Amino acid sequence: MDPVFSWLVLTEAALAEVYSLTAEAVADDPELAAFAARLAADERGHQRFLLQMAQGGQAPGEAEISSREEMAAIDAIIGRLRQLIASPGFCRQKLLALLVELEFSELNDIFLATVQAASETSGQFRKAAAEIQEHIDCIELFLSSRPDTAPLLDTVRRMPRIWRENILVVEDEPVVARLLQSVLRAEGNVEIAANGREGLEKLGRKYYRVIVSDIDMPEMDGISFYTRVADHYPGIGRRFLFFTGGDLSAERLGFLQEHSLRYLLKPAPIQSIRAAVGAITHDASAPSVRPH
Repeated sequence: MDPVFSWLVLTEAALAEVYSLTAEAVADDPELAAFAARLAADERGHQRFLLQMAQGGQAPGEAEISSREEMAAIDAIIGRLRQLIASPGFCRQKLLALLVELEFSELNDIFLATVQAASETSGQFRKAAAEIQEHIDCIELFLSSRPDTAPLLDTVRRMPRIWRENILVVEDEPVVARLLQSVLRAEGNVEIAANGREGLEKLGRKYYRVIVSDIDMPEMDGISFYTRVADHYPGIGRRFLFFTGGDLSAERLGFLQEHSLRYLLKPAPIQSIRAAVGAITHDASAPSVRPH
C-alpha cells in the first residue's frame, strides 16, 4: 500500500481513538460525550471505506496524493488534542475549537482527492462519500446547539462539500412536482418521477437520501410504490416522506401509522416541507439506500 495512503488509514484510526477518549473525558456532559462518540464511530467508518478502496485496487498512487506539510499538521493537531483531554479541568470551548480545527485539516486535498476518485467509480463509494458529508453536517448541527460557537460554525460552513444529497420527488402533478423541486433545491439534487413505477426505476439506478411521494398517482400509487421499495430495502421507510392530499382515509392513515411513515398534508407551508426533509437527512439511524 502506498505510504501516503497508509498514513490516511492510520490517521482515521487515530481520530477514532482520540474521539473515543474525548467522549470518556467529557462524560459529565452527555450531549458532548455523545457527539464525540458519534465522531469516533464515523472515523471508524471512514477507515473501513479506505481499506475497502485498497482491497478493490482503488487506492490512488503517491504522485496523486502527496503533501507532507498537511500530514504533519494533522498529526500535530491530534497530539494537541490528546494533551488537552489528558489535562484536568480543560476548557470545553478549547476542546471544540481543536475538534473543528482537526476536522477542517482532515478534509485536505489528500483526503478529498481520494474520496472524489473513489466516488466516481463505484456506488459503494458514493454511499461512503454521502456518509462523510453527513459527518460534516452532524458537526454543524451540534455546534449550532451550543453557546458561543459562531466562529467555529463559520469554519465548519467553509468546509468543502463532498456530497450533495439526492432527493427523489414522486408526484404526478407537474405543478406540484416543480414546486417541490424548487423548494428542496437547497437541500440537494432533486429529481422527479411522475409515478411509483418511474420512482422504482430511478431507485434502481441511484442513491437517494430522501424520497418524497404522493399517494394518489396513475400506474402505481404511493402505497404500492412504498411496499415494493420496502421489499428490496428493509428500513427505507425512514427515508420516506408522503406529501398527499388532505382527504386521507382511515385505511391509509392506519397504514402510515403502522409503518411509522412520515407524512404531510397538502397544502403545507414551505418551511414545514423543508423541515420534514431536513429531519430525514439528519436522521443518523436511517439506513441508506444501497446504490447499484
